[in-house]
Amino acid sequence: MQRRSNERRRKSDPWIAGIVLGLAVILGAVAIVLWQRGGIGPTAQEPSSAEAASVSAVSSSLPAISVAADSSQPASSAAPSSQPSVSSAPPAVIPDGEFVTPKGYTVVTKNGISTVNGVLIVNKTYSIPANYASGLSAEMLAAFNKMAAAAKEEKGYTLTIFSGFRSHANQIAVYNGHVASKGKTRADQVSARPGHSEHETGLTADINYADSSIAPPEEIVWMDENCWRFGFILRYPQGANEATGYNFEPWHMRYIGDTVLAQELYNDGEWISLEEYFGLTSVYAD
Repeated sequence: MQRRSNERRRKSDPWIAGIVLGLAVILGAVAIVLWQRGGIGPTAQEPSSAEAASVSAVSSSLPAISVAADSSQPASSAAPSSQPSVSSAPPAVIPDGEFVTPKGYTVVTKNGISTVNGVLIVNKTYSIPANYASGLSAEMLAAFNKMAAAAKEEKGYTLTIFSGFRSHANQIAVYNGHVASKGKTRADQVSARPGHSEHETGLTADINYADSSIAPPEEIVWMDENCWRFGFILRYPQGANEATGYNFEPWHMRYIGDTVLAQELYNDGEWISLEEYFGLTSVYAD
């Protein structure tokens, strides 16, 4: 009897082992599916770091909504539509109020617009609303025409507005284009973030040329030495990088209207920036 029992056990062992193995395979498959669906495991509610990186990579590759460039801008200024949007959030707004700068001038901010002695201030610290202006100021254009006429009469030079007013949407495209081609750090040295650009004020224009890799041509040198006569200032003078936050731009003219102040800033050819003159900062909040 004992021998027969042993023989039956030996015959049934492979069959039992097969059943156990099959159940193990089925249970393992179910466990894998549940794990992949986030139903089990210690981190079921959170994606793994690899999954998060994958999501981030996909998100960063999504194209930005394209923004048509203003008619006053060259087509090359707009960011490529395949590039991700870098800066479309509203700029930091200075709270309404007043304070005195280290130079003794009073900065007045009202409705998000900051002025010093009646001069509008727009830089990395001070922003303006997105709808501040809708085009170049008529007063600024009249002053530019007088300056251009003087350049032609006195020297035979031709001055032309290369890049004038930019809408907030266009400035987003321009800035994003610089970030895409140069990187954010370099872009912040040569282009303003949306809401912090003087081109959005209607009081600023780039004249004739915008190439820092070559010396300014004669007509730009003449303009830099004579613009104050017509109420313009060289907004980003040479050597004022730390004060203004931007590289030297001999083509960038800002209209302030006050020829007395403009002459003081001209300083016999040693231009003083608005930041240095009034004692202002030009640093982004972030």
